[in-house]
Amino acid sequence: MLFAPFMPSVFYSTDTFIPVSFKGIKWLDWENTSPPSKTYYGIPLTSIYSSNYVENLLAIINKILLHSSHSSPYFNFIIEAVLHGGASRTVGRGFVVERTTDMTKLEHLITEFIENFETQSGTPEDRQPEEVVASLIRVHDRSDAPTSSTFGFDGNCSWAAI
Repeated sequence: MLFAPFMPSVFYSTDTFIPVSFKGIKWLDWENTSPPSKTYYGIPLTSIYSSNYVENLLAIINKILLHSSHSSPYFNFIIEAVLHGGASRTVGRGFVVERTTDMTKLEHLITEFIENFETQSGTPEDRQPEEVVASLIRVHDRSDAPTSSTFGFDGNCSWAAI
């Protein structure tokens, strides 16, 4: 079992897709199509508590990296939990993924984000008004963004000679 070291109550089966409100490009059919060639898009997914959520998210990330036309792809991802009333809350914090990213470490990081989110939200009975019904993955392709070396920034809050 993929989540054996964790409490079984953290992940339960809620694999039903629920539409998500998002102003922007949505990548809906991630299993059968390539990612959009845009710098910013959203991917609606099931609840963060779905039994196969982390597995699906890692498959999506791998597919995005595989289909990137950049020699050194650089993506920012943000996970948002969509609540019953339509509001959303960020799960954890944004994270960066490149081709060299260790997916095992990323899996643990995402799982930790979900567990911390559940801890902060209380028990399922306590959070009924804010029940997580879906999620949205915000993808930002930063592959073409200028780097600190492009501008001569040396990382120590001073400008290096170009």
